[in-house]
Amino acid sequence: MTGVQTCALPISYDPANIPGFTDPNRREFQVYKDMPAPKAMVIRAFGFKVATATGADEVDAQIKALAACNDPDPVLPCFVYAINDRVVFSQRRPEPIR
Repeated sequence: MTGVQTCALPISYDPANIPGFTDPNRREFQVYKDMPAPKAMVIRAFGFKVATATGADEVDAQIKALAACNDPDPVLPCFVYAINDRVVFSQRRPEPIR
């Protein structure tokens, strides 16, 4: 299918649809679902790390979650997985989506 471009649309957040994480992370996924907006979830697929945060706005929540997830000198960065109840992981953004 040469020349065909696809657009990854945000999908609704569902804790059951996040593959590859262990049971302790699954509890974190449910906690996130119940958090008030504005909120953000970031994940690191290698090392399976998760961080969530709320903020004054969506960007602030992402900044806080990324800071909690990333190591001081990250070789493998965390990516924004969800903003409020929208999954945006297909964008693979290691910085806030503005």
